[in-house]
Amino acid sequence: MKCSTLSCTMNAIIPHKDTLFFLAGIQRNIISILNRKANVFPLYPLFAMTDQDIPGGMTGCTIGLPETEWNKAYFPVEIEYDDHCLKLSIFFARTVDGKEMPEFDLPQEIKNAFPKKERIFRTANAIFENNTWQIYDDRWIKII
Repeated sequence: MKCSTLSCTMNAIIPHKDTLFFLAGIQRNIISILNRKANVFPLYPLFAMTDQDIPGGMTGCTIGLPETEWNKAYFPVEIEYDDHCLKLSIFFARTVDGKEMPEFDLPQEIKNAFPKKERIFRTANAIFENNTWQIYDDRWIKII
C-alpha cells in the first residue's frame, strides 16, 4: 500500500458485475438487519483490497459467508493457488460510532448462497484520492 496524506494505492480483486450486484443485495439486507441494533453504514467499493502483490496462476476464488471484525462487516475471500492461499476481505459495512459490530443472524437464503465460487473477476491497481476511487491496469482473470 502506497499512501500519502491525500491518496492511497492498493491492489484489488474486483468481482464480476453480476457478483457485485449479488453482493450489493446481500449488503443491503444485512445492513437493514444491523440497523435495528446499531447505526451502520455501507462501505464501497465492494473490492477485496491488499497491499500485497497479487500473483497470477490462480486456481480458485471463493467468497464466504459474511463475518464481522470489531466495527466492520466483510465477505471473506480466498484466492487459491497450487501451493498456497491468499486470504482477503471485501469490507461492506461499518458502525457509525466505531463501536463493536453487533452480532447478527443471517436469513437462510443468504446462508444457502455461500460459499460462492468465482470463475471470472479482475485484478487491478486502485487509487483512493479525495474520497473517490479509480482503477487502472486491470486484467480479467478466468479460472477454468
